[in-house]
Amino acid sequence: MTEQQKTLRDRLHDSHLNGYKDLVEVLLEDNCKNELYSTVRDHLEITIDDNALLFHVIICNSIRNMLKGDLISPLFYRKLATATNSDVEFILDALERCVPADMTSEIKNKAFQFIKLVKQHCTHIDIESVLQRTHLPELLQRSSTESFSSSTDTVPLKLSQYLNKPLNTAAWADTPNICMAHLERELSYEMNPHKIRDIIVQVHKLDAGRDLSYICGQVILIVPRDYDFLIRSADSAVYRNLLHIYIYKAFHSLECQMYEQAKELINSAIAIAQVASFRLSKALLSELLLLNLLTLEHGSISDSTELQKQVSSYLFSRQPESLERAPVTETCVAYYLNRRKWSEITEMSKERLYRIGYVTVAAQVSNICLNESRKNGRDLFETIRLIFNPQKRTDPTQPGPDMSVLPLNKQLFDQFITKIKDEKALNVLLAVVVKLYNLVKDSIHSISSNLSAIWPDNIRDTSSFKADQILSTLMSVLNHSLSIVPNQPYWLRTQADLAFADGAYWAALHFYTESAIHISNYFQSPVPKSLWSDLVIRNMVKCCQQLKSFTQAAILCQFLEHVDYSTAFKALSERHSYDGCELYYKYIWDVTILEFLIYIHTRNQESSKKKIALSMISQPELNSNNSVDVLNVTIINRKQQFLQALAQHFIQN
Repeated sequence: MTEQQKTLRDRLHDSHLNGYKDLVEVLLEDNCKNELYSTVRDHLEITIDDNALLFHVIICNSIRNMLKGDLISPLFYRKLATATNSDVEFILDALERCVPADMTSEIKNKAFQFIKLVKQHCTHIDIESVLQRTHLPELLQRSSTESFSSSTDTVPLKLSQYLNKPLNTAAWADTPNICMAHLERELSYEMNPHKIRDIIVQVHKLDAGRDLSYICGQVILIVPRDYDFLIRSADSAVYRNLLHIYIYKAFHSLECQMYEQAKELINSAIAIAQVASFRLSKALLSELLLLNLLTLEHGSISDSTELQKQVSSYLFSRQPESLERAPVTETCVAYYLNRRKWSEITEMSKERLYRIGYVTVAAQVSNICLNESRKNGRDLFETIRLIFNPQKRTDPTQPGPDMSVLPLNKQLFDQFITKIKDEKALNVLLAVVVKLYNLVKDSIHSISSNLSAIWPDNIRDTSSFKADQILSTLMSVLNHSLSIVPNQPYWLRTQADLAFADGAYWAALHFYTESAIHISNYFQSPVPKSLWSDLVIRNMVKCCQQLKSFTQAAILCQFLEHVDYSTAFKALSERHSYDGCELYYKYIWDVTILEFLIYIHTRNQESSKKKIALSMISQPELNSNNSVDVLNVTIINRKQQFLQALAQHFIQN
């Protein structure tokens, strides 16, 4: 299908896949054709990071909104304040493209007012000179002395007179509608609590019963439903609006991770709520606790005894009628888990008030941290299994899960994981998800993890699971864990196993080697078998073979408990090796492998390589008459040197 045959929706999708290439062209065409939904176009203003492209998108969207008679985004006004000559040229060119020669008088008026709007906000640029380089004056066919005949002309002219005037001006008295529009516009982007209060007071002077849960005619300010109910129960309309705006903007700041600003707004809301609604003020105190915990997570404040007391009071003094949101409880539980308060979490989970999924998960993780028993492992495994297959129990003979517990879904579980920072707790969660994935996938390439002895050995009806969903959660847990402890060797080994199972052999060798570096101090001490088992060594051999590094593969065969001569000989028989071949001969300590090398080079008439192999086998430290201690020291030294060379090849390159 050619570009001309594609719809604008198809072209927009292609542009998104290609890094927003030709996006502006698509939007300019849509200004004429109106094929794309406004919500789709508005969403682009949120997702695009490039400032130049973002301004062009905002311009295109503002022109379309102008033509449709919709509100223009406040972002457009802000961008105009710093616009350059080239930006203004683009605005006028974009407007010219979507204004037809046979336009109606209504479109002419809208275009004319749009140009005046740009001129008003770009006082630092000579708009007239830029305008003369376009055909817009001819198209609009208007003179500066021509009066406006319709009401649609009059409003923008009056509005332009008051846009930049302060709130308390006598000129507002005879234009209450214009004044209200200006106040709502100011309120839409103001974040300072004191200025918000002043604006709302001005609003109520104009309209005492005004409901500011929506502003500018169509912008709905949504707060949590329970909070909205308590806000509306306040007697004063001023209090209702203050609480609604403060809480809405506080949650918006929370989403943007602007925690200090959110705290300021919540404190202002608490001051009002203490007069209007005691129950609401208590709930807002818990929101303030959440903000303190999130600020702590991001390192802006340090942990304190006072904060610990607040969390303890929240978790253990909570009443059934208390109004708190789940994210507050979730963050407090994660806070306890990160400080290894295992026993307290276990006791808390027994309370009827906390029969919710992430509390159960936290309690079961705590039990395993206290006692790594098969019973505790089975309980956690069953809870995690229910996240991915809630219909069936693993073993019908075993007691089922407590159905009074509100279960977790995958999204909530993944979200809860990101709040956990403790290495031991993360290790337990990673291990249980790895075990579930291995049982469901049932692949020859199993993923390794710790605590393998405490989990069930099988589950029934694995076909009812979706392995890709479990893998998605596994990758989320692993990536988050490594972001907390980047050098954890056993997690790096798990990452290497996943890369190996996916056929990413270079990445697998990278992570296998990196895991050994951190546990052995760059191979100054031997790599323990608990990290590099024979299975891991064989995986590394397979990776080297797939990368055609056959000499490295043969050397790794020596690391096995019983040297795999057949694999080593097969690797050395390959004629095309990409690892430098003879450069690695000095790391071979097995005489049988060296003898085979000499045989291969003799057969292939490779005299220079044969000479190197002969010099290696004749070294005195490989003499079979040496003591066991001498031979062991030789093996340890050559292992260390080879692994350091391997690390330089797969990590430093």
